[in-house]
Amino acid sequence: MSFIRPLTKEEDETYMKRINDSGANILFVSLGAPKQEQWMAAHKGRSKAVQLGVGAAFSFITGKVKPKTRKKPFIGLLRSLSLLSSLRLI
Repeated sequence: MSFIRPLTKEEDETYMKRINDSGANILFVSLGAPKQEQWMAAHKGRSKAVQLGVGAAFSFITGKVKPKTRKKPFIGLLRSLSLLSSLRLI
């Protein structure tokens, strides 16, 4: 499904029926923030499946989008560990 424009009420009902009739227990919603959160909130209780917002995960997995690489990927972790060790919490 691609949502370039808002769905009509009839289209929305059709998609929800298809989702519920599929028998899925988990519904992965990959619309990106905040659209997926808004969609999940609007459809809360209408889906038999548990809704899970996954953002761009499928785009990364398929290689459609390359994740941005960090120059210093662990700097935040190292600073946190340093702070905790200086406070003698670990």
